[in-house]
Amino acid sequence: MTAVYNPFKFEPVSWNVFARVQQFSGIRRLWVPVYETNLGNLRVFYKHLFTGIYILNFVCIVLWLILSELQKGSVVKKVSKENSDLFEKYKLPKIDLAFIAVGGLTIYMAYRSRRFIPIAGYAACPLIAMFIDQISRNISASISFYRKKSFTVPAMSRNLQRVFIFTGIVAVLGFGSFWGLKFKYIYLDPWPSNTKLNSVFIRMTASDVKPFYVCKFMRDNKISGKMFNYWTEGGFIAYGQDPNTETGKTPLQLFMDGRAQAAYDPKAFSRWNNIMAGTTEGNRIIRTAKLRGRKLNSSDYTKIGQEIGKLLRSHNVWVVLMPMTKNIAETVFVKGIDYNPQWQVVFLNDAQKLYVDIKTQRGKELFDGIFNGKNIYPDEFSKNLVLGHHLIVLGKTEQAKMKGLECAIKAFNLSPSLTAIRLIMNARRFPQLSPRVLDFCKTYFDDFIENKARYAQQDGYYKRVVPAMITGDYLKRVASASQKADIADSYAAKMQEFKNNPATKLKMKTW
Repeated sequence: MTAVYNPFKFEPVSWNVFARVQQFSGIRRLWVPVYETNLGNLRVFYKHLFTGIYILNFVCIVLWLILSELQKGSVVKKVSKENSDLFEKYKLPKIDLAFIAVGGLTIYMAYRSRRFIPIAGYAACPLIAMFIDQISRNISASISFYRKKSFTVPAMSRNLQRVFIFTGIVAVLGFGSFWGLKFKYIYLDPWPSNTKLNSVFIRMTASDVKPFYVCKFMRDNKISGKMFNYWTEGGFIAYGQDPNTETGKTPLQLFMDGRAQAAYDPKAFSRWNNIMAGTTEGNRIIRTAKLRGRKLNSSDYTKIGQEIGKLLRSHNVWVVLMPMTKNIAETVFVKGIDYNPQWQVVFLNDAQKLYVDIKTQRGKELFDGIFNGKNIYPDEFSKNLVLGHHLIVLGKTEQAKMKGLECAIKAFNLSPSLTAIRLIMNARRFPQLSPRVLDFCKTYFDDFIENKARYAQQDGYYKRVVPAMITGDYLKRVASASQKADIADSYAAKMQEFKNNPATKLKMKTW
């Protein structure tokens, strides 16, 4: 029907075939919407394109019918009169357009959306089987005709049957064993990426980076209102909340979810993109920096953060939740809001970062709850990590900063974490904290060297080996600065051993 009727204006297409052919003769590009291409003076519209597709389909059908008749005629001439009755014993296979079209479209749609790739496998199997069967019968009938002048498909010999049976057994056992062992290695053996979120389902769906713990934090602390979130995580954030039993609404209303333009007004998605890009003023600052050939500095990020804060408040947003993957943590939005003192982190782990506007009453309560213990955290790890983060950065006394460092070290000891090790290493910039950081690095590195074989057989090895490389590199530089070349060389040798270990490169086992 999309070939007969224009789905955009619901009007019949024009049937001026010669004019359409003349227009299509100048097209050299893929079929794309007219607003996404520049065809010069060639006036081509959607309804013209649908006309062309209809004509092309009609011509293909006519050619298929003609060629089928010609093929039958050429075959009949080769059949001798005495064997003409045998022609009916084997008929040329008919093309099942519906079957092929459904199978082909299913495979295509599954390929376009990788979560449905297994469906493509199920749909492709009978399609491939049909083609193999038709090809085999065609070849067999052709051989029979040229040898015996008979269009028949002879029975398969016993030897050939044995060959196929043996090949099938070998293939099933071989591929079954290979994929079975691979399944065990990826989904059942220790997982280097995470110590807790490591079930088969989590590994298959790569869901360990989803906001499990922060959603529990939001539920336990009864956070409600409007939030700004990363669009691909919107569905999970909604799932992780307790909706109102009467209205079905979640306490925290999303700014965007994974349906994006499919369920939201295009203007809403444009607003989301504008905020993520650092707002209009942020874009101007970025362009200015590029024109001057320099990187954005703290002053730039401060200005961008202020503009982001104003824009979020204009939408009544007081909560921001962002994933901490590298490509998002380095965005202008995240860096800008980090430089805005009116937006503070109240939850932090390796996967997520939750900000609140402390100019709001509820935001101020959650920020104060970090220090007075009123906030409810899902575990001691996240509680100590966020407290350590703020005490190291905001602590006004040496004792406060030292307490923050101890909180970060406690969090790391509870669960080896890349965020925690970065926080600990960043504390070196405070001279009073450097000796404690150095002591931690020596203790951790020596422990890892002594127990690395055992750690390699446990979940979360990646989160242990990366901190070992970070601390080892720091110890090597300290030894070099102290002119202790032999100690520096020993650290360098151990670091090289880490780099050569294949397990070091396995952040996440994937199929």
